[in-house]
Amino acid sequence: MDVGGQNETLLLVLILAGFPVVFGLLWCGVLFLLSHASGWRRLAERYRAAEQPGGTAFRWQSGYVGAISYHNCLNVRVGPRGVALALVRPLHLFHPDLLIPWTALSNPQSLKLLWHETVRYDVGAPRITTLRLPKAVIEAWKP
Repeated sequence: MDVGGQNETLLLVLILAGFPVVFGLLWCGVLFLLSHASGWRRLAERYRAAEQPGGTAFRWQSGYVGAISYHNCLNVRVGPRGVALALVRPLHLFHPDLLIPWTALSNPQSLKLLWHETVRYDVGAPRITTLRLPKAVIEAWKP
């Protein structure tokens, strides 16, 4: 009986079976940390969206919540009630949909980096975090 060969086979099976589990746990951990580091979790405590608001939709947008970049994974909707933010579904864990009213956005600052124009806002009073979105998205609705 080749015990070494059985051990190698068992190790290979454990690695192949364990990789998806470990990867899934790491993925969940990263999303959890991002939601806390960005301030998304604190925003959700105050501005969790109960329903999809009306307005103009912009899919697969880039933006910042706090210091965390959400590159090409934000679905943004701007309308009379405010700015709605949702992450695309594979990244949605620990990031509930938000509806931030216009009245909660203050201190707008236009920023330009090469050809990208963005607007940065303080969110909440007192400030919870910051939100930075493409200028074209914000200008789609003038409150």
